[in-house]
Amino acid sequence: FADAEVAFRAALHTALTHEPRFASYAYSGLAAVAHRTGDPRLAAEQLQLSRQLQATGPLALARTEENLARLLLERGEVDAAEERFLAAEEGYRHGGDPRSASTSRLGRAAVLLARGELAAARGLAESVGAEVGAQGDVWAQFQAELLRGDILVAQWRFPAADAAYRRARAVSASAGALHEVARVDVRRALAALTAAERSLFREEKKRMRRAALDLALPAALATDALRGRFPAGPMRERWIRTVSTVAFEVALRSITVLAETRLAVEVIEFLCSSPSLDAVAPSPAGSDDAPEHGPVRVAVLEEPYALAASGEAGPASPTPQGEATPPPFVRALPGDESFRVWIAEAERRYGV
Repeated sequence: FADAEVAFRAALHTALTHEPRFASYAYSGLAAVAHRTGDPRLAAEQLQLSRQLQATGPLALARTEENLARLLLERGEVDAAEERFLAAEEGYRHGGDPRSASTSRLGRAAVLLARGELAAARGLAESVGAEVGAQGDVWAQFQAELLRGDILVAQWRFPAADAAYRRARAVSASAGALHEVARVDVRRALAALTAAERSLFREEKKRMRRAALDLALPAALATDALRGRFPAGPMRERWIRTVSTVAFEVALRSITVLAETRLAVEVIEFLCSSPSLDAVAPSPAGSDDAPEHGPVRVAVLEEPYALAASGEAGPASPTPQGEATPPPFVRALPGDESFRVWIAEAERRYGV
């Protein structure tokens, strides 16, 4: 996402310098990045700028309409979202882009899901899935399978839902999109928790809750590690807020229902090791300009603190006075190194 933002901003600069009428494409791309990384307000602003510059034909307008539709759907404005998806589909067809028209139809299937029209939503999603499969559109195949999984969960068809999620996972893994693989596994964990709630059998409940934990915790650890691929700044914070935090919430729900107290402590310690207070260095004692209350800001720990999750020793960190103090570590409870197993599993599954 960070690389995509850089590329879209470079395209925007080029367009504004040489051909301003093409700037709408760049604004639309920046809106998509903001949306995918959890900033709907910024996405809406970029889309409005894109709309104001629409003079480049039906495809640019259709792309903006589709992005607006997704924002409206997330805000619960279902009817308005449907209108935008229909307008986008028509624009794509008029502009000669049938692949994008198909993805807009997936948006309409999501609208039907939001309305609770599950049979219609499933039928449309399966129809579009067949279309995009024939077209060879990998990203649309991923979206179609993910949506089918969501619909099947709503229908309480949990094994079929997991099969759809697995297909989505395979598509994203083949494309090297490890962040999407982790997101799919979090979705699978949520479905397993829902299945456990619906089950009438104690052993089945326990089995599904254990499956949810096995999916959610490695995925959560992976999403936390993946934040290191973002440069420090708002985009990384959006990733933590909208992806990593959500994954850990699902993992902690699984741990709670399984009454895994010791593991809960390990995970909470891990989460506490991620942020740190980055204070202004204190002035020497007795200094006239020493502030009474220095400003404090929250910062994300970088190396060597990333080693804290595994309890490995890292280089000492200097204090403002130049002394060396050890970095904070996550410590396993005495005699229990089980958390290392989860970290190793996250590394194995996601390569992080």
